[in-house]
Amino acid sequence: MTTLLDKTIKAYIWIALAIYIILFVFWNNLFSYYNLLNITVFASYAFLLYICSIRPDDYFTKKRLTLTTFFYLLFFVSQYLSMSDFYTGNTMMFSEMDAKAYLKHSTHLANIPFSQYITYLKSIGWGYDDWGAPITLSFLLTIVPSKLFINFCFIIMGTIGAGSLFDIGKSIMQVKYAYIGSLSYSLASYTIFFYSSFLKEAILVFIVIESVWFLYKYFSGNSFHNLIVGLSISILLFFFRPPIAVFLWLAVVSYFIMQRGNNTNNAIALLVIFIIFSIAYSLIVENVNRYTSGGDITRTENYTKGNQFTLLVSAFGSLIGPFPEMLSLGGGKLSYKALFGAGLLFKYMLFFPYWKGFMYCIRSRNVIVYPMFVFTILEMSGLALVADGLELRKAIPHIPLFMLAAFWYMSEYDKDMDEEIYRSPYYVRTRRLFNLCLFFILFTTIVWNTIRLS
Repeated sequence: MTTLLDKTIKAYIWIALAIYIILFVFWNNLFSYYNLLNITVFASYAFLLYICSIRPDDYFTKKRLTLTTFFYLLFFVSQYLSMSDFYTGNTMMFSEMDAKAYLKHSTHLANIPFSQYITYLKSIGWGYDDWGAPITLSFLLTIVPSKLFINFCFIIMGTIGAGSLFDIGKSIMQVKYAYIGSLSYSLASYTIFFYSSFLKEAILVFIVIESVWFLYKYFSGNSFHNLIVGLSISILLFFFRPPIAVFLWLAVVSYFIMQRGNNTNNAIALLVIFIIFSIAYSLIVENVNRYTSGGDITRTENYTKGNQFTLLVSAFGSLIGPFPEMLSLGGGKLSYKALFGAGLLFKYMLFFPYWKGFMYCIRSRNVIVYPMFVFTILEMSGLALVADGLELRKAIPHIPLFMLAAFWYMSEYDKDMDEEIYRSPYYVRTRRLFNLCLFFILFTTIVWNTIRLS
C-alpha cells in the first residue's frame, strides 16, 4: 500500500522531470546558469523530501530539522546571491525597485534618532503598512551595515520559523508529516528567494509563523499567556500588511466559537467572520493600486482592469496556485519568477489534500485545525477579490499554513492504514480523484509555462 504522502512526493518528482524534459525539448534558449541553478535546487529539494519519506519516526527531530534548514539555506542563499550578481551586477534578486527603496530608506533610518523615524517615513509618502520593514531592517543595519548580514538574519528567521512550524504540526498530526510539512516550506525555492532578497516578506512570514506558534500552544492546552503573546505579535502585521492581522484574529474567533458552539452558533460565527472580512477587504480596496501593483512600490498598474480571462485565471490561481514557472528564457527575457518554480510546483500539488482536508475538517469538526483553514481561505479569498492570486508576494503569508493543513489531511488519510481501509470506497474514490488532479497539474503547468515562454 502506498500512502498519500509517498504518492505525492513521487508524483512531484516525476511530474517535475517530465515538465523539465518537455520544456528543454521544445525551447532552445533554456540552457543557462540561471536554469542550471533552478534544476539544482529542484534536485536537492526533491532528494530531501524523498529521503524523509522513507525514514522511521525517530529520525524526525527538531534539532535535525533546524540544522538541515540552516545549512541548506546558507548554501543556496549564497548561490542565489551569486547568480543575481552574475546577471544584474547586484544582489537585489531582480526586485530592484522595492529592494533598493528599502535599502535606501532603512540605511537612512539607521543613521538618525529613533524619534525621527515616523516623521521621515511620512515625509517620503509611505503609509503605516510599509513602516514595519524599513524600521526592522534599520535596527539590523545598526548592528552590521551590510545587506549580506540582513540575508544572514533572514536565514536565522527561517531556521527558527522551521522549528516553530514543526511544533505547530506536531500538535495536530503525526511527527513525520509535521517534519516534512515544515521542511517542504522552509527549503522551498521561493523561500530561498525571499531570504536572498531585501524585501519585507521574509519578516512578514516570520511574524505570522511565530504568532500562530503561540496561538497553537494555547489551543493545545497551555497557559493563557500564550494567547496574549500570539495576539500581541500579530499586531505587528499592521505595519506590514493589515488585512493579514484581521484574518488571523478571525481565525482565533472561529476557534472559540467552534469550540463552544452548536450549529446555530456556527452559522452566526460564519456571518460575523465574513462581515469583518468585508471590512478588512475595504482596507485592501482603499489602497488597491498598491495591493495590485505586482509588489513594486513605484508601480501603479491596477490588475483589476485586466480582461475577464486574466481575472478568472488570477482568482483560480489564488485558490490553488500560484502557478509555477519552471524555467526562464535567457537574454533580456529572464524572469525572476522561474526561481520560484521548483517549490511552487510542490505547493501546487498540495491543493488536492488541502481542499479535501477542508471538507474533512468541517465534517469531523476538528476544532484545533479549523483556525488554520479559516486564515488561509480568508487570505486566498482576499487575493481572489482583488485579482492578485498570481502574485507570490501577496500569497506568501498563508503558504506555510496552507502546506501544514494539506499535510494534516495526508496524516489523517494515511493514519492506521491497513488493507481493508485501503480498499474501502472512500479511500478508492480519494485516490482516483487525486490521480485526476495529477493529470490536471501536469497539463496546466505545461500550458502555463508554454504561455510564459512564448
